[in-house]
Amino acid sequence: MDEETKTVIQAVVKEVAAPFTGVVTDLVGICGGDRLKRFRERKRERQDQNERDTVEAAAKLVDLRDIKPDPNTSPEFVEEILDAAKDCGTAEVREMFARLLAGLVDPARSPLYRREFVQIVSQLEPLEAQLLPLLNVGGELAPNRKVFLAQRLGMSDDVVANALTHLFKLGLTNTAEGTTVVNPQPSTLGRQFLALVT
Repeated sequence: MDEETKTVIQAVVKEVAAPFTGVVTDLVGICGGDRLKRFRERKRERQDQNERDTVEAAAKLVDLRDIKPDPNTSPEFVEEILDAAKDCGTAEVREMFARLLAGLVDPARSPLYRREFVQIVSQLEPLEAQLLPLLNVGGELAPNRKVFLAQRLGMSDDVVANALTHLFKLGLTNTAEGTTVVNPQPSTLGRQFLALVT
């Protein structure tokens, strides 16, 4: 096909499609474009609110613990925490980000901070964020830790077992007597994490 024929065909297609192009553009603007814009605006507002909530909760923890924030705290680390907290959809996990931030600015706790903690918190489910501090208890819990935690939280054993299994996969708990679910204990990473956030 020569260039002149191609040009003629393109012109004909353009003329035939012209009436429909305006309709399609209008439909996208009415049905898609405006909704997507509102969606992006709501998402941005939600992210800004999540960041404010995280900073406010961290500031309360700093005040409560009577911490003088370390002026040498890495802005990059603070930004990583706040960026992750922006997209967090649950209050329990945002609270964990706030605790992470408060621990980071605490001169006594900041050496415990590891960047991987941001990814770990990002992967927590709300129940796991509630369970984790409860694991920071020494000794045996009767009849076993899993059942004790399920009863304490008013959850089924299976729900708690799934949460404990996920904490194990994240490296925050280790096996106790050959099981990951019945009597979980914080791993060394889990103990370091808990020392930073509790």
